[in-house]
Amino acid sequence: ELQQKVFDVTGRYSYLLKCTFYAIDLDSGMSVGLNADDPMATASTVKAGYCYSCMLQIENSDQYSLDDKVEYRPR
Repeated sequence: ELQQKVFDVTGRYSYLLKCTFYAIDLDSGMSVGLNADDPMATASTVKAGYCYSCMLQIENSDQYSLDDKVEYRPR
């Protein structure tokens, strides 16, 4: 039933047919995916661990804040 809902939503957007994802609820073991068996190159998902680590540092520190502005420079 959940997979059908995912297909109903993604079917409205043709560019999603070229995407793939797979999510697992670690507590229950339930999973849902789209084109999960199709090999694809990874994109932003490789950054998830890094983002999670940064958020934990911000949460557990008085030194960092989500209100801080950071300037990125090409070097």
